Amino acid sequence: MAGRRGLFRPLCGGTGGRGPTLATRERERLIAIARESAGGRAVIIAGLCTSSTEAGIALARSAAAAGADALLVQTPPYSRPAQEGICRHIEAIARATDCAVLVQNDPGRTRVDLAPSSVERLSRLDRVVGFVDAGPGATVPPAARGKLSFTARDEQAAPFLLAGGSGLLSVAANVVPGLCAALHRACREGRGGEAMRLQHRLLPLVDAIGPDGDAAPVKYALFLLRSGFSPDLRLPLVRCCAERARRIAEALEMLGLRAGGLDKR
Repeated sequence: MAGRRGLFRPLCGGTGGRGPTLATRERERLIAIARESAGGRAVIIAGLCTSSTEAGIALARSAAAAGADALLVQTPPYSRPAQEGICRHIEAIARATDCAVLVQNDPGRTRVDLAPSSVERLSRLDRVVGFVDAGPGATVPPAARGKLSFTARDEQAAPFLLAGGSGLLSVAANVVPGLCAALHRACREGRGGEAMRLQHRLLPLVDAIGPDGDAAPVKYALFLLRSGFSPDLRLPLVRCCAERARRIAEALEMLGLRAGGLDKR
């Protein structure tokens, strides 16, 4: 995740990091490694997506004990609760620890949509510091003024940031961190033309990864760039199809990247 207070904030256990497939001990280990690697230079965020409020509270406490500074809490998937239930779910998780909370609305995955009235209600919680919109038309939410606002769509990064957004929950940054950091820096410094140029350069890779930005395309891209990196995933996730693999390889070539040459620019 990129944001105003430091370019990158490691997200552990998000959907792009196969969060739903992780055991609790694996999630805790991931957070501990991220915290040790960051050495106090970055905020560590733990992804949290569950239909059960009780399980969500347990995961939140586990993440906090492992060293997470903040929680990325998604609206509860599958059960499709009413807005009152969504708010109570997030409120209960927010009260469970001292961690800051980012609320993520991702109706494409969860099949529930956080209403503007719910954004307004949750924004009154001191522990809720911001909102992440993973929808296709993300804008800075009016009800969340005074809170941080993020998009989870790489293709919207420059327009969203230039319009006043706080940051980006980036999938592409796993593959081309240097390019994503440069784009964010250009937006933060008001260099709109440069930001849009970098956005245009990034788009072929974003399109190749796909709109959902799941772990399979990202792992395949890293497999092409880093020697010894496996493209395999644990079920129910599987390798990306041959057509997507071809498009990812072509996009990396367009960026001038070669096998074994992971981008750090």
